[in-house]
Amino acid sequence: MIKTTKFFLFLLVLNIIFLKTLFATSGSYVAGKFAEMNRDFSRASDYFIDLVSRGKTTDSILGKAIVYSSISGEFDISLAIARKIDSTNLVYRPSSLLLFADAINKRDKKLLSLSFSKHKNQLPNFFKKITNFWMLIINNKKEEAFRFINSIEVNNETQLKVVHYNQLLGYIYFDDYELASTLYLNGEFNEFLFDSDSALTVAYYFFKKGNIQIAEEISEKIKGATDRASYSLRFLETIKGLKDIKKFDVDPYKQLAEIFFRWSQTTNEREKGYVTKLFYLSLALHASRSSTFFKLKLAEILVKLDNNDLVVRGLEDIKGTDIFYLDTILQNVTALIQNDQRKKAEIIINKLLEKNYYSSEILKFHGNVQRKNFLYSDSIETYTKALEVAENEGNLKETWSILFLRGIAYERQKNWSSAEKDFVSALEINPDHPQILNYMGYSLLERREKLDQAMRMIIKANEKAPDSYHIIDSLGWAFYISGNFEEALFHLERAMALESLDPIVNDHLGDTFWKLDRKREARFQWKKALNLDPDEKDAKKIKEKIKFGLIDTKSN
Repeated sequence: MIKTTKFFLFLLVLNIIFLKTLFATSGSYVAGKFAEMNRDFSRASDYFIDLVSRGKTTDSILGKAIVYSSISGEFDISLAIARKIDSTNLVYRPSSLLLFADAINKRDKKLLSLSFSKHKNQLPNFFKKITNFWMLIINNKKEEAFRFINSIEVNNETQLKVVHYNQLLGYIYFDDYELASTLYLNGEFNEFLFDSDSALTVAYYFFKKGNIQIAEEISEKIKGATDRASYSLRFLETIKGLKDIKKFDVDPYKQLAEIFFRWSQTTNEREKGYVTKLFYLSLALHASRSSTFFKLKLAEILVKLDNNDLVVRGLEDIKGTDIFYLDTILQNVTALIQNDQRKKAEIIINKLLEKNYYSSEILKFHGNVQRKNFLYSDSIETYTKALEVAENEGNLKETWSILFLRGIAYERQKNWSSAEKDFVSALEINPDHPQILNYMGYSLLERREKLDQAMRMIIKANEKAPDSYHIIDSLGWAFYISGNFEEALFHLERAMALESLDPIVNDHLGDTFWKLDRKREARFQWKKALNLDPDEKDAKKIKEKIKFGLIDTKSN
C-alpha cells in the first residue's frame, strides 16, 4: 500500500502538470472509469493522468495512470509518475516493473544491476530466475550463468521447457554450436516458445551454421505457433537475402525484454486480463527499444479491442525491409477500416500489390474490397490467386475462408454451381463453421432447392452460434418457406429482439405477419424495412408489397 507524503504530493503535482494539462473537471474519475469500461485506453490514460496532476494519488489512480499511459505509448508520463513513487522509497509493482524495463532500455550495466537489485522481487519467482541468468551474462559471468540456470528448480514441464529455451539462446550467444545443437535435439520445447522474435534468431543461427534441416524444422515450428503470420510463412526465403545479419544475433538485453512478453503469454485475456497483458507487452516494447515484433503483438490485441488510433500510431514508419512488415500492414489496414478510413486502407493495399508484396492475407483483403464494390469477376480472380499463394505458403488453415468468400462472389454473380462447389469445399475443411452453414443454407432457401438440407444446415449453424441474429433470421425464414408461419414468427421476433434495424429481418417479419393475417402489422414492418436502406432490388419488392400486399410467396 502507498502512504503518500505531502512532499511526494508536491513533487508529483509539479512534475505532471507541466507534462500534461488535460480536462480540469471534477468528472475526470467518472470519465476515466467510463473510458476504461469501454476499453478506450488512450482516453483512460488522459483522464487518470489528469487526476494525478491535480493531486489525486490513491493506489488505484496511480496504477491506472501508469498502466494506461504505458499502453498508450506515453512513457514520458508513466515514467515521471514511476520515478516520483520510487523517490519516496515506496514499493509499487507497476512503477517498479516500468523502471526496470526503462533500465533495460538504457543498456547501462551498472544502472541495470542496481535496478534489478531494487525491483526484482516484483517479478514472479520463476521469471526472476530467468532474468538473473541474463543479468549474469550481461555482466560477463558466463560460467556462473550456466551453473545458475542448471540449478533452477522447476515446478512443471512448461517451466522446464522455458529453461531449456533460454539455455539454448545462451549457447547461441556464446556461439557454442555443439552444445546448442545437442540441446535443441534433446531438449523439450513448448510450441508457444516459437511465437517470439528470438525464435527467428535460433532458426537463423542454425541456417548460418549450415544446418538447414534444423533451420527448416524451427521455421515450421514458428509457422505452427504463429498461425497465419506472413513472416513465419516466408522466413527461410527472407533470411537467404538478409544483408543486416546482426538483427538476428542474440541480444541479452532483448532477452530481458522478452521476459515481459513471456509473462504476458501467461496472462488470461478474459475479464480485465487484457489490460495486464497489454501492460506487460508495453514493458517489453519499451525495454527492447521498440521491437517490431512486440509492436505487432500489441497491435493484434488493440485491434481486437477497437483501439484503432493506437494501432495506427504504433505501426507508423515500419520499413518494407522489416520481416514483420506485411503483418503490421494487415493490422494497420484492419484498424483503418474499423475507423471508417476504408479508402486509405485500400490505397495501402494497392501500393503493396503494385510492389509485388503478395501474401494470401493481403490478396484476401483485396478480394473483399473488390467484392464489396460489386466487382465480382475481379474478386473471384483475386481469391483464386489467394488460394494459390496460400497453397505455396503452406497456409492450409486459410484456404477455407478464401473458398467461402469466393463462393459468396460466385453466388452474387449468379453462378450457383461454382458457389455451391466452393461452399462444400470450405465445409470439408471446416465442417462446423456457422457462417458457411448459414450462408449456404439460406442460399438454398432463396433458390427453393434442397429445402430439407437447407433446414438442417441452418439448425446446425444456430446450435453453433445461438446468439447470431443473422442465423436466427435464416431459421425463421426456413420455417416460413416450409409453411410453418407460427414457428417462423417465434424465431423472427427473436432476431428482431437482437437487431431491430436490419431491413431483411423486418421484411421477413412483415411477410410472416401477412401470412398470419396480421396485415396492418405486416405493412408497418415493410415500411420500417424500406426506411432502413435495403438494396435496390429488395426496396422495389418491398414497395410493391406495401401497395398490393403479399401476392405470391415465390416472388419474395
